[in-house]
Amino acid sequence: MVRSMCIGLGMYCLVVGVPYFLLWRSYKKALPSFVSAQDEVVVTAQWGKQKRWTVALALFGLGLLVLAAGIAWMVRVK
Repeated sequence: MVRSMCIGLGMYCLVVGVPYFLLWRSYKKALPSFVSAQDEVVVTAQWGKQKRWTVALALFGLGLLVLAAGIAWMVRVK
């Protein structure tokens, strides 16, 4: 098992680590050109508190419904 894990780790390092290491310097040089001050977007409004509470209450209700269904499934009469 240890041998298989070492082989998997070595393959991961080759597939992911080597390109990451080789491309890191190029990425660092190009990073300032990704974002421009002219591309700035102004966010005008956020969701109101009422909508947040409605979404939170809906998710809570859905969670309770799933929990009740799970409990009913576990204790059903066979």
